[in-house]
Amino acid sequence: MGSRLREIRKMTYNENTYRGPMGLGILLALIFLFLYGVIYFLAS
Repeated sequence: MGSRLREIRKMTYNENTYRGPMGLGILLALIFLFLYGVIYFLAS
């Protein structure tokens, strides 16, 4: 167990390893806002 902790501590930070894609979340947010705007426009 101790050797595994030493290995983890020696690992360097790789910024691409911990970074997830944002495109899907942004796309879903834009679709939601667009649909909300259309419904708001049609209801008024």
